Amino acid sequence: MKILIAPDSFKGSLEAVTFCEVATQAIQSVYPQADVISQPMADGGEGMVDTLSSLDGAERISAIVQDPVGKAITANYAYLQESQTAIIEMAAASGLPLLKPKQRKAMKTSTYGTGQLIQDALSRGAKHFILGLGGSATTDAGIGCLSALGFQFLNANKEHVSLDGEGLLALESIVPPSSLDLDSISVQVACDISNPLYGETGAAYMFGPQKGASSEEVALLDQGLRNFARVVKKDLQLEVAELAGAGAAGGMGAGLMLIGGKLNSGFKIVSELLQLEQQFQTHQFDLVITGEGQFNEQSQYGKVPVEVAKLAKKYNVFVVGIVGGIDFPIADIHKLGIDAIFSITDRPLALEDCFKEARPLLFNLIQNIVRLTFRNIQE
Repeated sequence: MKILIAPDSFKGSLEAVTFCEVATQAIQSVYPQADVISQPMADGGEGMVDTLSSLDGAERISAIVQDPVGKAITANYAYLQESQTAIIEMAAASGLPLLKPKQRKAMKTSTYGTGQLIQDALSRGAKHFILGLGGSATTDAGIGCLSALGFQFLNANKEHVSLDGEGLLALESIVPPSSLDLDSISVQVACDISNPLYGETGAAYMFGPQKGASSEEVALLDQGLRNFARVVKKDLQLEVAELAGAGAAGGMGAGLMLIGGKLNSGFKIVSELLQLEQQFQTHQFDLVITGEGQFNEQSQYGKVPVEVAKLAKKYNVFVVGIVGGIDFPIADIHKLGIDAIFSITDRPLALEDCFKEARPLLFNLIQNIVRLTFRNIQE
């Protein structure tokens, strides 16, 4: 029997690599002869660098940068010297998990640290960038990141605005850097949402509250994002507001357009680099196991489990999804190509306890799934 394990990470509890290790152990504890192929996945959020660090020639680079509130931290990215490609996830420098709940203030957080990672890669000779936008703590339209690359963001008095969501309200002009040759670099933006920059489905209203914004602050952030789009159009002749994904990571999707960023499906970028479809062409799998921390409304829009299921269905392979929680109709999940879905929890548990017990919970569930799936197979 052949099984492919291709999950995303479970935020706060299981890295995709760890999921694969535990699942493999569980499968082989039931069927020692099982042929298990592990392929940790990502869709542009946390875990993308870990996943793509498995590529031949990938080197892990550490740099001291600013976190979303300006504190010095060490963040990592991956670098492929041969192709001069840097793989950066903004969550490493500007992610929500870096902050305690009381620090989550969307008006005041900045993407400056992500720009420092890009600058570090440029100093090493990077010409190509893959930037993952998931898990941000910010709603600054990327002006912090761009400032670290030499852009100037000025108010009506030609003074620098604050590099955060609040600064967007005062923004009146943008001065591009003379030292950055945009024609010499390419930027792929790995994005797993399609929200516009502003409005009811934009960055502020959809994601501001989880970043600590009150209802009043959400309205101000939305106003700031509208102002950013206005100034970008005025000074740089770019339309950034309505582009699908412009609202990703608090408007970072729109901001990266100022350095030529091209927004693409995060899963598509990662799966092509890892040659995931070639695995299906090479192997005749009996089962695919995929998963993520929470299956919800957003999961149907480019998230790992659904995209893996679509690929598996192309090759007529049965798909099991394993998640931390399910907040979506089961019947609709089946329509998306996932044949069966399970939560790893086996009893009522507080979220903190779920995180602590994630490994044994996953191990036990995988054992049961494999016993049931292959109960009639004789080896």
